[in-house]
Amino acid sequence: IHKIESLNPYLNLAFEDYLFRSGDLQGKQILLLWRNRPCVVLGRFQNPWMECRISELEQAGVDLVRRQSGGGTVYQDLGNLNYTFISPREDYDKHNNHKIVISALEKLGVPCKRSGRNDLITRNLQEVYKFSGSAFKENRDRCFHHGTLLINSELAKLNRLLNPVIRNLDCKGIASHRSKVINLSQIVPELTMQQVEAEIKEAFASFHGQQAVVHNWTEAQLQDKTEVTELAEKFQSSKWRMGETPRFTQKLQHDFSFGQLKLELAAHRGEIVD
Repeated sequence: IHKIESLNPYLNLAFEDYLFRSGDLQGKQILLLWRNRPCVVLGRFQNPWMECRISELEQAGVDLVRRQSGGGTVYQDLGNLNYTFISPREDYDKHNNHKIVISALEKLGVPCKRSGRNDLITRNLQEVYKFSGSAFKENRDRCFHHGTLLINSELAKLNRLLNPVIRNLDCKGIASHRSKVINLSQIVPELTMQQVEAEIKEAFASFHGQQAVVHNWTEAQLQDKTEVTELAEKFQSSKWRMGETPRFTQKLQHDFSFGQLKLELAAHRGEIVD
């Protein structure tokens, strides 16, 4: 089990990839727990203009991040816990991973289950809410499954920033599925981040029949790893965050006193090309 103390989303995603590819950890079941400072995290094949209010992110002190896995866009802050399961390919089972998380949460008094979209959902006042989304990545030898847990996040900021205002945009990228979300602290008011972390660690160790050995990583320790810092620089670059956007077009029109003006923009790698 690994716990990151860094709150830097670019560095944290780079360390996740480092663990995923590390030859020293081949054949092992790994759990990684981490949090990020406020950020909007895009799926690998998504268009940021379709997913969030880009112009408001900097003003709100929120980073724009693109991860390597697929799936939809999420908002994260210190009230959200990220988990990653890394498994040998032959032992990989995302349903078992969800069982571990569900088992931990049920011990804390949170009734929940997995939805058909690989989300974790719960009921509150007869309404169904999502509190966790997942995404996945595989290579020849290993697979990872990472997800979010809304425990005490700023949902007002989430709902505002993930509500894009752009119109008439045609893109081949993957669009997010919008769901009603809830914090787990609304279900169990006394719930803390530390309790959730502890129960997930215990459930993970119990499921795999092993004693939990926890490795804590400071930001300084991550910065000491050249592979991690180089990948973090890539993740923070505009070339990755914006330049990896699939091709898209946008049609604009406006009525003036002298007539109607129509404009069509074609963009590739985040830049207007026609």
